[in-house]
This record gives sequence, C-alpha cells and structure tokens, in this order.
Amino acid sequence: MTQVDSDIFLELFSKVQISESDEITYQSFLDQCSKAETFLLLADNCGEIVLDKLLVEQLKERFPELKVAVMVRGGEVLNDATKEDAVYVGMDQVAEVVSNGKPVPGTVYELLSEEAKELLDHADVILSKGQGNYESLSNQGRHIFFTFLCKCDQFTERFGVPELTGMFVEEC
Repeated sequence: MTQVDSDIFLELFSKVQISESDEITYQSFLDQCSKAETFLLLADNCGEIVLDKLLVEQLKERFPELKVAVMVRGGEVLNDATKEDAVYVGMDQVAEVVSNGKPVPGTVYELLSEEAKELLDHADVILSKGQGNYESLSNQGRHIFFTFLCKCDQFTERFGVPELTGMFVEEC
C-alpha cells in the first residue's frame, strides 16, 4: 500500500470480527503458550512495536514462566522495526531484543545472524507479524503462527478474503 486513507484505517477497527478459524487458531496459540518455555515474536513495522510491547507484557502476565524474545530487522528497511525502535519503546525491559542481522524486509533464514537462527530454530512458540515475514517463512516446515493484513491481490486470492482482512493463521 502506497498510502493510507484515514477513513479506511478507522473503518478497520469498526468491523473487527473474529472468525471461527481465527478463534481456533487463537485457542491453539494459547494452548501452545501454556506449554512453552520460550516465545519468539518476529516484529514487523516500527509503529507496531508499541503494540508489540503491550502484547509481550500481556503474554508474560498470563504465562509468567515464558521467556520472550523479539526479533527485529538488522537495519533500516522500509518502515520495519529495528533494535533502536524496540529500545526506544522499552521492549528491552520486557523481552530480549535480537537483531536478525540484515536490513532486508521479511525474515530470510539464510540471511539471519547465528543468534537469530538459534532463536528461530529453538523457540517453542513463534508469532510472526506482517506479510513480508509470512512470504519469507511460510511453507518451510516450521510451526509458526502468522498474523498480517491482506493488502494485495496475491494475498486476498490465496486466502479467499476481501482486501484489508486481518489474518491469524497457524502453519505446522
């Protein structure tokens, strides 16, 4: 999306409705978190990092034993969150913040730092945000929860939903 219309943006909040498949995914997510020792959040854009911090705080409140890490981009690319953004909002106070090692959109395994690969390979629960992360990590045989907004024809056709539909999917 090259521009965001404020009316369309606000409309997204007024028509939020959890689908049956989203509810099933959410229940699976909670079940996985209740059994997990480690949780990895793959961040998306810098504006959302504020909400990501709130998510992490709520996860830690609900699952106090959960060790949480947040992976951000290795440098500025598009509007994606960097380590500096995460520290700015205090994410480092509630979770381990790790750079993926490269300033590329998405999470391309072959380009990850060794520390980032280790986290991705061994996290009990992974929540990946954004279309770029979905495109770079889906269909790799990993158990990942993905959340993103369908903003292009490729995604609306793939998932059979209208444009700007929020998705919460589990891939095993």
